[in-house]
Amino acid sequence: MKKYLLLAAVMMLPCFSKAVLESLQNSGPLSVKWMVSNAGPSETILDKTNTTATSTNISLVFKTPVTNSIFHTADLMALLENSFDTTFPTNSQLVLEEVGNSVAIFLADASGTNIVKDLSTNLTLSVPLGADPVISSLETVMIRTNRSGVSYSNTEDESFTITEVLNYDDTGLTTKDGTHSQFQVTCLVVAKSSQNFVAGTLKDKVTLQGIGFGTIRNRGVEMQGTGAATITGLLLAP
Repeated sequence: MKKYLLLAAVMMLPCFSKAVLESLQNSGPLSVKWMVSNAGPSETILDKTNTTATSTNISLVFKTPVTNSIFHTADLMALLENSFDTTFPTNSQLVLEEVGNSVAIFLADASGTNIVKDLSTNLTLSVPLGADPVISSLETVMIRTNRSGVSYSNTEDESFTITEVLNYDDTGLTTKDGTHSQFQVTCLVVAKSSQNFVAGTLKDKVTLQGIGFGTIRNRGVEMQGTGAATITGLLLAP
């Protein structure tokens, strides 16, 4: 199995009107679908008084409802805009970038290749200490010789599985609506990669299965769901 270094650099961007940040080499748009559950305020659904000749009976029934809602990529983008008290440029998108045998999350422009905002102050996707990827691969080399000369192909199908943690925390920021969000989602990341060493290209299909908890806009939540991205880019030789 050949080893290649996949690079992603994060720099601060003072404002959107200035030049964009470092280009992404291996990225794809991120889609998320999380079910978010939270408990609503307690409410009285029965308040009944029954009076007889010998007694007075009061019946009270209270209910605390649980609300389930679906949290999509657009909701995550809106939450980020609220956290940063800003409006992102039109057609901005969240993307996953492959960095070695893991993935990182960025806010990119419409092309998906240029970083337009550093999210690391309150949104990160990182590998916890001690987590190692489980990797399997199959490399195929073909050499053809004919009157025209020698040609060859070299491809590899690889998959890696690793645990990553998505952390969101805007408690240190002045948000647009005054509320704050702080949650953590532990994700099992599975990436299936096709690499062409002659062409120097790769294509990854990444899935994330996550479960977590925390607060969104000051409301306690439990969350579970999935994420996905298709990453295309270049193999960068060390």
